[in-house]
Amino acid sequence: MSRIVICSQCGFQTEASKRFCPNCGAPIGAQVAPTRPPSTKQVAASTLFSVLQDKKESNSQDTASAGSKPATPKTKPRPSAGSSVAVRERKTRPTTFKQKPLGVAKPATTKRATTKAVLSKNIKTQLIGFLRELNKLDRNLEASAVVKRDGTLLASAHSSRAKPEMMATISSTLFGIAKDSIRAISGGKMRMVTITAANIVLMLTHINEETILLLVTSPRSNLGLISHYSELVAQNISKFLTKLAK
Repeated sequence: MSRIVICSQCGFQTEASKRFCPNCGAPIGAQVAPTRPPSTKQVAASTLFSVLQDKKESNSQDTASAGSKPATPKTKPRPSAGSSVAVRERKTRPTTFKQKPLGVAKPATTKRATTKAVLSKNIKTQLIGFLRELNKLDRNLEASAVVKRDGTLLASAHSSRAKPEMMATISSTLFGIAKDSIRAISGGKMRMVTITAANIVLMLTHINEETILLLVTSPRSNLGLISHYSELVAQNISKFLTKLAK
C-alpha cells in the first residue's frame, strides 16, 4: 500500500510516488513550497487561548494559597485629621437648647430670716463665751446655761464630765421642780434661788423678765464665790441682750 501525502499548497491528498500534485501541480517531496503565514484570526485565537489558560492557572494558585494561609481581619481605614476634627466638633456641639425656667421672686422675708438666723448664731456664740468664763471659777462646776421662762435652752457650756443633753433635760424639767421660784425670779422679786441635793447644787440667777442663768455644781464647790460671779455674769448677759433688743 502506497503512502499518502498532502500537498503543502492546496492540501490535496495524493500518493507519495508522485512528484507533482495532480490538483495544483505543485512539486511534492524534496521540493517543499513555502508555507503560508498564519492569518490574523488564527494569531488572535491562539493568543486569547494562552491568556485564558494563564489566568486559570493563576486563579487556581491563589485559591490554594488562600486556603493554606489564615485569614487576616480587615482593618477599617482611619479617618483623616480633618474628618476627626469634624466628628469631634459634631459631638461637642449641643443638639438641643433648653430654656431655663424663669426664676420666681422670693419673698422679702427670706432675707430677713437669713439675717435673723445669722444673728441668732452670733448671739449663741456670745452667750457661750460668757458661760465658759464662769465655768473657770471652780473645777467642780459641771455646767451652766441660759434658759428662758418656758424651759427653752438658749446656750450652754459644760465640762468633759457632763453630757451635752444634760442641760436640755434640766431646762425641760425645771418648771416641774420649782415653778413658783422661777416665776418669782423672772418677775424680779428674787435675785437667786439655790436647790441643793445630795450630790448636786442648782443655782438659778435672774437675768431679765424672760431669761435666767442656771448653774450645775457640786456641794464641795465654793458656793459663795460662784453665786457672786454668777450675778455679775447675769448682769453682763442682760446688758448684751438689751443692746440686741434695741
